[in-house]
Amino acid sequence: DDIHGVFILRCSNELLYDRLEKRNYSKEKIDQNNSIGDFSSLFRRSSRIIDEKSVHEFTNKSGKDFQQNLDNLQTGMEQ
Repeated sequence: DDIHGVFILRCSNELLYDRLEKRNYSKEKIDQNNSIGDFSSLFRRSSRIIDEKSVHEFTNKSGKDFQQNLDNLQTGMEQ
């Protein structure tokens, strides 16, 4: 098996909107980024392809979440 894990990184649409707005993205580009995909469907599809225990989802709501998720991601990749 070539796939050892799937790692899905998420944040709320509101948080993403604010981040992209601060980076001076156009409203059109922000809307495009917010509508690119439904990550819950990505999680379900990934779980059908490989063992569900190998699919990991991380949600960032703050800088603290980001650091904790980064630590978890590094731990998962080392296994």
